[in-house]
Amino acid sequence: MREPSSSLTRYAMNPSRRLTIAGWVATGGYLTAIALYVWWIWPNFEAMKPDEFATFLSGVFAPLAFLWLVLGFIQQGTELRHSSEALRLQGEELRNSVEQQRHLVEVSREQLAWEQRARELAEADTATSAQPRFIISNLEHSTSAGARSYRFGLTNAGRTCSQFRLSFAGQHPPQSLPLFASNQQQEFVLDYLPGVPVEDVQVDMAYVDERGIRGQRTAKLVASHPPGGDLLSFDGD
Repeated sequence: MREPSSSLTRYAMNPSRRLTIAGWVATGGYLTAIALYVWWIWPNFEAMKPDEFATFLSGVFAPLAFLWLVLGFIQQGTELRHSSEALRLQGEELRNSVEQQRHLVEVSREQLAWEQRARELAEADTATSAQPRFIISNLEHSTSAGARSYRFGLTNAGRTCSQFRLSFAGQHPPQSLPLFASNQQQEFVLDYLPGVPVEDVQVDMAYVDERGIRGQRTAKLVASHPPGGDLLSFDGD
């Protein structure tokens, strides 16, 4: 099946052009009819006076003027309808464009939020991987002349840190290390003089991680008082 030519397509899609062609066809047919009529009455036509000739011309061309007036009115209405339709389509296109832009903005916002979240997770993972991990283990305790000593082991199971400082609540002296390497174990001792009650002790561990950022961990040594004597042990990790 043959496709319609581009000229026929343009013609079918242009009502104004159809009206113009119809007007010219009607005008040509009308003028042909007038010419045949004049040829038919030619002897009388030659005998017309000027005023009669003017009346004849006005009568001949008045229908043509009315025809083109009507065609112009119809064509103007058609063009107005086309303009309204074009404006409506343009409005729909603008609305679709706005909707697409809104969708793109939402997608961009979601992408930025996802990237921000991924960056925060990466930073948190980096921060976690650079942290030391301290494990306190109960070693032994001893009593001599009423004085009690409790020895504990502190192991760094994480990353190496610097400027390590171990401090205790109460009258116990702090302990410092310039560098606390990974997998290194360090012992510390808590001494209680005779008559000093054994109570829970908070352990504060301050340090500088591999990124050069200061951090702190807190643990607790729990006191117990069984019949055999006071005990001080680490509860938890």
